[in-house]
Amino acid sequence: GKEAGITHYVWMSTPDERTRPLHKELNGQTFSWDNPPIIDDKTGERGTPGSTYNCRCTLKYILPDYLSNA
Repeated sequence: GKEAGITHYVWMSTPDERTRPLHKELNGQTFSWDNPPIIDDKTGERGTPGSTYNCRCTLKYILPDYLSNA
């Protein structure tokens, strides 16, 4: 990701009843590697998809060319 010049990603939640409500809210939103979202509303922990206990969310890389043409 970052080492390839990719600076942003889209959060992709798993659409089922086991997904955390906060992670459902993050679905489809764009984030920077340098400023990840809060992934645990109890602790304020920030992180990327899949970085917390039992998280099954994934991410979709945003290529640098896409950002410059947006």
